[in-house]
Amino acid sequence: AVVVLNQLAATDPPPPQQHQQQLSSEANVSLSLGAPPKEIPTSWCHVIVNSTALSSLLQHLLPNATAAANNNNTLASIALCEKCVFVIGNLLGDSFMARQALLELGALSSLIACVGLGLERIKILGQQQHQQQQQQQQQQGDSLAIILQLLRNSIWSLINFIRGGDTSSSSTTTSFMTELQRVDLAVLLSLPESIQSITNNVECISASFDVAIETCWLMVFLTNHNEAATFGIENWLSKEVLLGLVTRLCSGVDASMIRYKEIDDDLSTSLADESSSLLASDSRIAYKVSNSSLPCCRAFTNIAIYLDSFSMWGAGEAMSQAKRGVTSALLSDMTASCLVELISLGSIGGGSEASTIACSAT
Repeated sequence: AVVVLNQLAATDPPPPQQHQQQLSSEANVSLSLGAPPKEIPTSWCHVIVNSTALSSLLQHLLPNATAAANNNNTLASIALCEKCVFVIGNLLGDSFMARQALLELGALSSLIACVGLGLERIKILGQQQHQQQQQQQQQQGDSLAIILQLLRNSIWSLINFIRGGDTSSSSTTTSFMTELQRVDLAVLLSLPESIQSITNNVECISASFDVAIETCWLMVFLTNHNEAATFGIENWLSKEVLLGLVTRLCSGVDASMIRYKEIDDDLSTSLADESSSLLASDSRIAYKVSNSSLPCCRAFTNIAIYLDSFSMWGAGEAMSQAKRGVTSALLSDMTASCLVELISLGSIGGGSEASTIACSAT
């Protein structure tokens, strides 16, 4: 049933002309039957948001998430939770009306709880790793794949909350950003390395990169608006988060060098670490991870613009110290080296994608 709702939520509304023809046809039929004509909703999202299905979807998030944290036999429950999150993400991306309805029903807290559930379950699986037999390890891989999908969909849904730009008022922005402080960005950014310490399942490792890349995009949107950026950067931009962002930038550089290696054999990068070796052996992951450079560069740009504002308007001593701490992390030798490598992609004839990456780094 949830899959059907998701397909409907993702269905585009009819073109205006087709909708008007359908409305006129329905009205004529209603009049011929002696019944008053009824208004036809413009989209399935409108139907779902104004039905009892919306609250039912949310009921399958937090209660099941809470139960799953202490139960080893709840894979089906987590799978249902993940599918409900996907529907909610589609609804959030549809309209202001849908975002407001979900915000009023507490969807933001539920989505953040789903992120916490996913990280908690991964921690438990990591602790159980050394006690697993081969068959149990296969089951662990299946469970891990679903949990990673839950994390990815939850973060994507949080992005859709912000993407609409409906949190512009001061009180709404503060409340929204305060809720988001519960999301452990540092852990999410370093998830690929954590997953590789648990399993060598390529699909799970690939999914962990998906989660980390979505987290990078979440950081872009969190730092993209003045008031939200100010609150976010001052409250959750820790050294650990910055290091996580730099790590994702480095993996993006490695993947970009591998992806465009056939274009220029002189390009080289260090493949000594485990992540880079995996990127070199799996072109699908390399293709995906190379694009993670884009959100990393955009997040760095947003943060840099925020820091520059203090040079223009002045700041207190405490804020100046915070600025120096952020600046030192951003302007490390590793970050500078990565940006230089990415900028070099613009001169190797790698096509529009390579040029886009190079422009972002510039």
